[in-house]
Amino acid sequence: MGAGHPLIAFLTTNGITIVVVLAILLITRLLVRLMLGRVRARLGRTSQIVRLSQRLKLQNPESLPNGLALFLAYALALAGLSFAWRFFLQIEGVDQLLEQVTTFVQSALSIAAVVWVINLFLAQVSFILLRRLIAFTRVRFASAPAFLEKLGRERIRDLQFQSVNLISAERLVEMLVSASRLLLNLVILLEILLFVAVVFAIFPQTRGSIVSILTDAQLAISRGWASFVSYLPNLVNLILIVAATYYLLKLIHWVFLEVAKGTLTFSNFLPEWAEPTFKLVRVLVIALALVLAFPYLPGSSSPAFQGISVFAGLLLSLGSTTFIANIIAGIVLTYTRAFRVGDYVQIGQTTGDVLEKTLLVTRIRTPKNEEITVPNGIVMNAHIVNYSAVASAQVLILHTKISIGYDVPWRDVHAAMLEAAKNCKDVLADPPPYILQTMLDDFYVQYELNVFTHTANQQPRIYSELHQAIQDSFGQAKIEILSPHHTALRGEVKAA
Repeated sequence: MGAGHPLIAFLTTNGITIVVVLAILLITRLLVRLMLGRVRARLGRTSQIVRLSQRLKLQNPESLPNGLALFLAYALALAGLSFAWRFFLQIEGVDQLLEQVTTFVQSALSIAAVVWVINLFLAQVSFILLRRLIAFTRVRFASAPAFLEKLGRERIRDLQFQSVNLISAERLVEMLVSASRLLLNLVILLEILLFVAVVFAIFPQTRGSIVSILTDAQLAISRGWASFVSYLPNLVNLILIVAATYYLLKLIHWVFLEVAKGTLTFSNFLPEWAEPTFKLVRVLVIALALVLAFPYLPGSSSPAFQGISVFAGLLLSLGSTTFIANIIAGIVLTYTRAFRVGDYVQIGQTTGDVLEKTLLVTRIRTPKNEEITVPNGIVMNAHIVNYSAVASAQVLILHTKISIGYDVPWRDVHAAMLEAAKNCKDVLADPPPYILQTMLDDFYVQYELNVFTHTANQQPRIYSELHQAIQDSFGQAKIEILSPHHTALRGEVKAA
């Protein structure tokens, strides 16, 4: 190889520069290894680093010195590469080489298949980054509920207005946790939208579509924000109406609650009327609040909204005739005190204990443990017998009838029936039972035994015990319980 060979000429001209570049790279590599080894160990023993790790409450105390050493190593490597690159550019012919490489890369990138492969690769990289970003976001938000609960126990107190507890601390913490979850979902949604925008921007076929979509989205957001800003005065009015209605209902509820307890009294107003009256007043207050809030609702002045309101009102007026009738009947039954919950009543053909009385229906449990729901309109049109109303205040009279022939002295019948009444558990001795002779038939006398009781809802059992006692008493008195009948045959009787 002669002295005029191009390689020998290149090494003679640029040999020192090449040696310097190689030396810089070698020194940089040695320094990086030293930084990741001895310097990291020394940083881990430094008192300032140890105290800083303890103050930050790091789970792994070595993470801070490792991170600092890694950062310094990267910075040193970048500085060494930059310094070596400067010397590399001083080599003769490097400019032409770089230009040739750039030209080759540009010509390769101009091929459609290569462009498509590169775009797919970039899309795949974007998807991987999206997954990593979503995982990172979830990890960062994972500790938010525990942090908020701890903050609630230590810092957050009940939201009160004077002596009224508006929102408890537990409810505030639940609201903050829900807000953090909502924020997490919004951040993930924004990340997904960003990924879609990046993928659409990578491919030339969809690049124009994403620009159009982003422009339309920006326009929609700006219009929505302008509409929201213009709606703020109406929103403030709605908030004031809702707040005034809420506190007015709390005040009304407190008044009627005190009336129900008996601590607050009004003339001719019974405590049992407090709850149904509060429900009526609450409906009226809410209806008034809706009327006041209607002009401030979004779109309330539009023809479509008004048309829907008229249509809903028409449907309500046509389809609620029975509904309104039952409500009115429920109100009338409440204030006429026809019966109360727990009373033993007979409504039409239904007898039993009143389980529930609402504005729409009345529920009754029969002695057979059947629960019957009767609309208040039917209750209003039927006759109502309230056995408990008299039994609780005074006494209830129960009666049963029996017919005995004329051959038995009526005094013996009276004595046997009164003896039977004494043997019944829920029959009162004072006032004493009494007997009425209600009918003198052709062949027998009808006797009616009347007894007194306070337990109106036990009528079937009392009647059963009373009939059993009558059978026992008449059996002991040797009196046969029957209604004799006599048949007379007139005319000539012929043998068959």
